[in-house]
Amino acid sequence: MGIRDQLKGRKKREIIDLGTDDAIYVKSMSGADRAEFFEVSQEIEKSKKTKKIARKNAVIIALSLVNESGELIYSLDDIDEIISLESSDIDAIVKVSMRVNKLDSDSQAGQEKN
Repeated sequence: MGIRDQLKGRKKREIIDLGTDDAIYVKSMSGADRAEFFEVSQEIEKSKKTKKIARKNAVIIALSLVNESGELIYSLDDIDEIISLESSDIDAIVKVSMRVNKLDSDSQAGQEKN
């Protein structure tokens, strides 16, 4: 297997237990997903919309929450639906996604040292 194939297959997925009947996973974002996250987050910051933190969290969920087949459960069109989910579920998903995607402060600090 060539390096390109190895890199394509490196997507991480971590199961998250929210007490649902079906398995739910948080996946690592692709480079394009990560760029989209930062672009949409900047748009949210510049907008006059309320609940900016909730909307940014919803973007993280939309770009990283997948089913067992690896298909996204939500899209960016579902932001309003996502922000209405149970807050403890949102917190759990965002926490895992930020760690898996190295968006949390611990991961950021580790990258700065290197």
